[in-house]
Amino acid sequence: MHDMLGVYIHIPYCRTLCPYCDFVKTRTKGQVPTEFVDALLREMAAYEGPRDAGSVFFGGGTPSLLALEDLARILEQLHRSFRLDSPEITLEANPDDMSPELLQGWRALGVNRVSLGVQSFDDGVLRYLGRRHDSQAARRACDWVAAQFPNWSLDLIFGARSRIASDDATMLRAWEVTLATAQALAPPHCSAYGLTYEAGTPFARRREDAVDDDTYLELFQMAEAALADYDHYEISNYARPGHQALHNLFY
Repeated sequence: MHDMLGVYIHIPYCRTLCPYCDFVKTRTKGQVPTEFVDALLREMAAYEGPRDAGSVFFGGGTPSLLALEDLARILEQLHRSFRLDSPEITLEANPDDMSPELLQGWRALGVNRVSLGVQSFDDGVLRYLGRRHDSQAARRACDWVAAQFPNWSLDLIFGARSRIASDDATMLRAWEVTLATAQALAPPHCSAYGLTYEAGTPFARRREDAVDDDTYLELFQMAEAALADYDHYEISNYARPGHQALHNLFY
């Protein structure tokens, strides 16, 4: 297993730029430009390294903005460039891009795992984080994904304040509600990341909002308690038996 590659494909396009994100990304009004996909295919075709791969992870940015025909082209080239033996193929997705038809299209192309970037089920926190979806859209997207993908992940962020009220008690309550909702949805995999205020992002100017270490630890321990039935196999990752992210394990 340790000789296997985990292939990561970065799709650096978003319709809105989250103010906390320090990944490489640029704004697009629509889908991922065909010119980018063409360049990606050329780069994969020129690849000359090890070829045995067990996982593919589409990260971003927003991979769920890929047109189905472009995703198909990328997957075809992946199978030409790598020896993929029953691979785990994960695609990161935003709740507001979801539809049952799109999910069916991904499944038909061979995607077998979806990582859904919900971040919170509190509308105030979602506004603070600059997300386009609200809690209702997040729940609906989770239901759609769960109906079609036995293997999926729910991504959450703790340590984010609400624009409605910014005291620690309100933030702790919002995180408690988010964790309770996650428990009720029962995803096979859950990721819980602590919010960071990175240099070069709009949130760098809001560092005074950051929680202190004791509060950060309390939020982390709340996640551990809420997800106690899961295998806490990495600092930020929790999985039901057999649902650890293969891509994470390769890394």
